[in-house]
Amino acid sequence: MKFFSHCGADKTGFAEKGLLIFAALVLYFWAAPSAFADVSLPKIFGNNMVLQSNQKIPVWGTASPGEKVTVQLNKQTVSTVTSREGKFSVRLEPESPGGPYSLKLKGRNALEFTNVMIGEVWLCCGQSNMAMEVKFTAESKDLIANIGRNVRIYQTQGSGSDLPKTSYSNCWDAASSKNVLDFSAVALGAGNSLAKKLAVPIGIICCSRSGTSIDEWLPTGVAGDQGQNRSSKLKRVFDDLVSPLIPFSIKGMVWYQGEADVGMGNTYGKKFFNLIEGYRDLWSQEEDDFPFFFVQIPGCGLYSQTVGRSALPIFWDAQQSATDVRNVYLVPAFDLGDRKDLHPSSKGKLINRLSNALLQYAYHQPLNCEIPVPEKLSLSENKISIKFKASHGQLSVKGDGGFFVAASGGKFLPAQVEVLPDGCTLQVWNESIERPARLSYARSNFPTGIILNRYGLPVSPFHHAFVGESNYR
Repeated sequence: MKFFSHCGADKTGFAEKGLLIFAALVLYFWAAPSAFADVSLPKIFGNNMVLQSNQKIPVWGTASPGEKVTVQLNKQTVSTVTSREGKFSVRLEPESPGGPYSLKLKGRNALEFTNVMIGEVWLCCGQSNMAMEVKFTAESKDLIANIGRNVRIYQTQGSGSDLPKTSYSNCWDAASSKNVLDFSAVALGAGNSLAKKLAVPIGIICCSRSGTSIDEWLPTGVAGDQGQNRSSKLKRVFDDLVSPLIPFSIKGMVWYQGEADVGMGNTYGKKFFNLIEGYRDLWSQEEDDFPFFFVQIPGCGLYSQTVGRSALPIFWDAQQSATDVRNVYLVPAFDLGDRKDLHPSSKGKLINRLSNALLQYAYHQPLNCEIPVPEKLSLSENKISIKFKASHGQLSVKGDGGFFVAASGGKFLPAQVEVLPDGCTLQVWNESIERPARLSYARSNFPTGIILNRYGLPVSPFHHAFVGESNYR
């Protein structure tokens, strides 16, 4: 009342202040919806979703500032109050595999997600080979015919996605013959195997984008090129695809990326380590609680034309170095490539290797997935002996074996190789080299020969230098 009596003494002032009042009212009603917002959750929550078993289950979202929000799942009920910014987060206690359940939220409004399962959730990230859809693979019919019971799929669909828009883009769906053609073949194949072997619901979140460098996947603030934080241009993939998923509960991660970075093998190792540790930190999970699997980039002759004939072996070394980190596992694939295609259409052997590795290392099933590696190298006259563990025995030579040897200061020459009677020792030599000083195996972009163990797993590419006379016996 004082305001109006004051304004009555000054018509000009009244008009000006009237306009101010009108503007304030417009602003108030325009802003009112955000002040009284409905309870809302990120897109990763939805009908048909799978929540990770035997871990605390984060549920987070937005509502009106100071609003009480109640979350219900199975027999659990948890309440919280939103912050001044209207954000809330709760962590439900771990649940055993099962379902279907409903996830309910109650605030000023109510939300309910139905057909929710508790099981095993895997995040599958990478570029074009991870993105390759079922319909483009040689095994598409088998993948569709063998869809596991209770496999649920979710495809992240960011603003810059090159993937086809589907019914399950940013939406959970039960995998079926009608909806998996546009889903990742590698991710689906692994999910099928897990569902059949573990007999629990499996949730597969595929997060892929073709042609992307590891720099684009690094978390915001994590060092990329030259030790500097990524530029705003490179934040796009992580911020667009991965960040909205954090901290949705997952069992672990499968990574299939590197085609764009093959020429940067000397710097990839450090970035890869930063990515693994960065994602573990963001999900607030320790090494033992966050198994990380990655696929070795397959061999391809095309790299010789673009980044040099020895670029891929150097990159394989960088990938291999990540296995020094606890609970990180390499899935061998250098021998599964196509000489003329960066994206081999046959994914069957790779899916089998990945699935077995997941079952052995994440779920402790004895499937003999250990990659054969040299245990001891020694020289006797002009022959090199390479000893493997007995458990890696029954070695066999495929093609020319892939070995080269060189004298000190000399060029590498193709080597002969044979498996000794014990089945776990190789002997390598070249008749023209009396005292070999260096040894290489599968050190080309597309190796023409490999060594396999009894389980069909290849010896990974390596090289070795013999230094000093003490190595001779």
